[in-house]
Amino acid sequence: MRDFKYRAWLKPFVNYKGITVQGEMYKVHSIHFGTKRVIITSKGYGNVSVEFDRIILEEFTELPDINGKEIYEGDIVTSWLYPFTYKDPFVTEKNYVGVVAWSEMNLAFYLEMFPISKRVRGSACGGLLASYEAKKLEVIGNIHDNPELLEAPHDNA
Repeated sequence: MRDFKYRAWLKPFVNYKGITVQGEMYKVHSIHFGTKRVIITSKGYGNVSVEFDRIILEEFTELPDINGKEIYEGDIVTSWLYPFTYKDPFVTEKNYVGVVAWSEMNLAFYLEMFPISKRVRGSACGGLLASYEAKKLEVIGNIHDNPELLEAPHDNA
């Protein structure tokens, strides 16, 4: 049986004192569709109820990365992988960065991979997450905390 697990990105907001609170990732304790609220586990405050429109829910893919870390929707991963899981024997460093997303059309998680080295030919590629060897992927951040990881190629070559 599948183990459904989620995490929630709490969107930045202005609190009752007029102070802007930065966004942060939380563990989801439970989801209540009737009241449209999520119970998140907050550091220092225990379980807190938050409305759906204040968060972004991200689902666990059920796959670990190369270090055993759980891979979630919205994670940014890096890899030596070329499209469709073969490795270029002439490239010895990680040369792709990708985002884990959900495909409504395929009802599956997929990766949108981008070259991070100017030495890598081609542009964006992608595929269903199951077609990649997840144990060759490494989670290096997420789209909320680390959007700079998805910027244009950045090497000295």
